[in-house]
Amino acid sequence: MLPLGRETNIHNEHYTATKMFDSAVLGFKELEGRCERIFFSPADVPLIRDDTLQMLKRLDVRITALVYHKIPGHPMILDQSVLPAIMDYRGQEGLQEAIKACGVPVREVQVKDEGTIMDVDCKKDYERMLMENAGYSGEKERLRMELKLSIGTDELCLDSSKVTFLDLISITGSMSAVCQAMHMSYTKGWRMMNKPVLTALPFCRRFRKNRR
Repeated sequence: MLPLGRETNIHNEHYTATKMFDSAVLGFKELEGRCERIFFSPADVPLIRDDTLQMLKRLDVRITALVYHKIPGHPMILDQSVLPAIMDYRGQEGLQEAIKACGVPVREVQVKDEGTIMDVDCKKDYERMLMENAGYSGEKERLRMELKLSIGTDELCLDSSKVTFLDLISITGSMSAVCQAMHMSYTKGWRMMNKPVLTALPFCRRFRKNRR
């Protein structure tokens, strides 16, 4: 694990047209040679207990996979020595198949930490996570503030969903790619944004691409 202050954010510029494994490989390349082992976990699995992580750090195994009540969990621990073979994988499947192809045995470790399988994909998941965390720490759940801002006149023109939509467009530079990623038709996306009250706002401008 990297010391505090040496964290690096890696952005896959082509994430809409590539797989999750391609993003993982970008991260592996950045970390190659910088640490002895890598704890690999999706960003939506945030509640792994500290005692679980400390136990994993003490294991002397090249590849470790966690299991909670027969359910595979995270993080997966990868030794630096297996990264070249994983990054050289050219198959059509993801990380699991890349690990199988490298030929290194995987040690499964049984844990009692439900946080290793608890992913947060929606508000309901988030609220459950807070309750689980309060139960583990023995503390009552702390009060938290949650604000939502919507802008409009007689018609609501800007809310959290449109802000997310605009953010993704600013990152990808393509409304078509964002519509595809959000499983939305281009027509629906265009109608959602093509409203005079919205396009009149100072932070929303139309640009027409040059055509040759």
